[in-house]
Amino acid sequence: MIVTVTLNVALDQYYHVPGFSKGDVHRALKNIPSAGGKGLNVARVIHQLGYPVLAVGLTGGHTGQRVIELLNLDQIPHQFTDTGVETRECINIVDENSISTEVLGTGNEISPDVVNRFIKDFEEILGRATLVTMSGSVMKGLPVDIYAQLISMCSMRNIPVVLDTSGDYLVKSLEAAPFVIKPNIHELEQLFGTTLESEEQVIAAGNKLLENGIENVIVSLGEKGALFISQKGVLRATPPKLDVINTVGSGDSMVAAIACSMIDNHEDETKLQLAIAVSAANTLSEKTGDISTELVEQFLQRVTVKRMERG
Repeated sequence: MIVTVTLNVALDQYYHVPGFSKGDVHRALKNIPSAGGKGLNVARVIHQLGYPVLAVGLTGGHTGQRVIELLNLDQIPHQFTDTGVETRECINIVDENSISTEVLGTGNEISPDVVNRFIKDFEEILGRATLVTMSGSVMKGLPVDIYAQLISMCSMRNIPVVLDTSGDYLVKSLEAAPFVIKPNIHELEQLFGTTLESEEQVIAAGNKLLENGIENVIVSLGEKGALFISQKGVLRATPPKLDVINTVGSGDSMVAAIACSMIDNHEDETKLQLAIAVSAANTLSEKTGDISTELVEQFLQRVTVKRMERG
């Protein structure tokens, strides 16, 4: 079973607002709520791909209960630690040109007791896990090395981790050497404190991470695709050209596909091809972290993967 960790759960609200502009009053043509936070997007896509999944993390209050109701509607198994504080909300406003404006709630602070209870709950859950994904930001009150702690707990049980986070949480997590990390280009630039202006520079940055014990680095490049950097070499994937509806959740969809491919022991080329196809399918849905498996099958034939020089 794949366990997805979400340490900053959100109630995501998608609004379709043609003609949206700052400072005006608008009426949304459509509102779609979903159980959000990057890890819950991952869980939803894993479920849609047909793999067993358990969503874990932290929720609380009326908003947290609404998130649980939405997960139940999506038939996604879950086990949360109650925080005693209100879960945050995030808003995604998309206009008629598919231009997205996001407002991300910061959420409330949790107590040390909640942190300890979550770690205890997570240790029990690991007895059922084959693979773990960890995604996104964390609630206030969690230590900056929380992902590193959780990764170490997984390593003691030989459970591989796919990590998708940024900033200090990523820096601290590298010390625990997750099996896969999936930064986007901006997160990789932030990690190294420099602008990466070419794919050669991105590959060089990925190679440095390999030298520090990371087995696999997958760098998402947005509409340009992704790079898969490992000791086996470098793969470059290019997605099909699409009329995008909503890009939010596409990186999470990649994480879901990578996790499923790992369960099936696919070759790296297949992992990357599926990751790009699933990510592309997500961009054609108004719902965040949502795919059509029929579209995935179509896009698999249109994703090109080629091997590159490691540099």
